[in-house]
Amino acid sequence: MKSTIRFIGIAVLLCLPACEQILGPRTFEDCALQEMREARNNKEVEAIAQLCRKKFPERTIDDLSLPFPVINAITGKAEVNIYRRDLPGFDRHISNDFSGNFYNGDRSWVVTQVTVSITPKAKKGEPISIPVREYNIDVNIPPLTSADFKIKVNPDPYIEYDWMIERGRGYYARLRD
Repeated sequence: MKSTIRFIGIAVLLCLPACEQILGPRTFEDCALQEMREARNNKEVEAIAQLCRKKFPERTIDDLSLPFPVINAITGKAEVNIYRRDLPGFDRHISNDFSGNFYNGDRSWVVTQVTVSITPKAKKGEPISIPVREYNIDVNIPPLTSADFKIKVNPDPYIEYDWMIERGRGYYARLRD
């Protein structure tokens, strides 16, 4: 019995390098080391690095949906900007954007994305016929800091708009006291 276990153990140890070749690399570094043995010049090295990076993309920080207290700590000033020039017979829109500044008032979270809804202001007695639109704004706002943003939107130039923060994404990065 002991000799059978010993034989299986030795067989497994001898097969490990072959199994690794069959199963393939598990990280970018393994891929690069394995493939670079065949490289003959810098162009091949670059091509191998690109191939391995495709198989094993760089790890990024996984962001999460922000808890409600963190969303409530995000404040800011923003507006829909409509630049237009009236020409005889038609309107020509030059640029439409939603821009402003967000402040992350939370001490523990980095905000990576803010979702805002842009809503037409209703006139008294008139229903709103334009739908509410949501926009995801990519940002990088560490705790207790602010950041400017600007995105393109397509508003009706004759309507005023309100906006509101709906949700956000980010990651926990506790600020040192």
